[in-house]
Amino acid sequence: MTVLLRPVQPDDLAHTRRWHSDSRLWQLTAGRRLPITLADEANWYSSLSGRNDQAIFVIDRQDEPVGLVGLYDIDWVAGAARTGLMVDPLCHGQGIGTKAYSLLIDYAEHGLGLQRLWAMIATENDSSLRLHDRLTYEREGVLRRHWLVNGVLSDVIVVGRLSSGIGRSSDT
Repeated sequence: MTVLLRPVQPDDLAHTRRWHSDSRLWQLTAGRRLPITLADEANWYSSLSGRNDQAIFVIDRQDEPVGLVGLYDIDWVAGAARTGLMVDPLCHGQGIGTKAYSLLIDYAEHGLGLQRLWAMIATENDSSLRLHDRLTYEREGVLRRHWLVNGVLSDVIVVGRLSSGIGRSSDT
């Protein structure tokens, strides 16, 4: 299976709007909980241009867009960024997220020279917790009752990864 990352293009907006609107995806994230119009999605796309604090990519599997992966809140001084992933629910369980995240990590560390990546994951999101564990993210803390998940305030686990996995507690 070939998975590639590429910049978001105007032709992707129907896909990105569907993903951003899918409650199966945003229920376990800090995603928007209001209806998203095509105009909203176009505004989101326009906001991507010229920013140096984020890098968002479409995940292509065999030339079909199947999700988004990105670096957010890039702190160039500290060399850190928050990571995020959204894969079409029809493609879950196929290894696409792992491959896309691995490509993003490689780009962040070797392409941009970032030293620390981190993410926030709802405690209910077992698949995301397993993914981050596989990719050498370490659990760093808990934000109690931080996100609304399925109508209930949920704890969020903060995970982090140092460049090339160096510094994991099992390595020290």
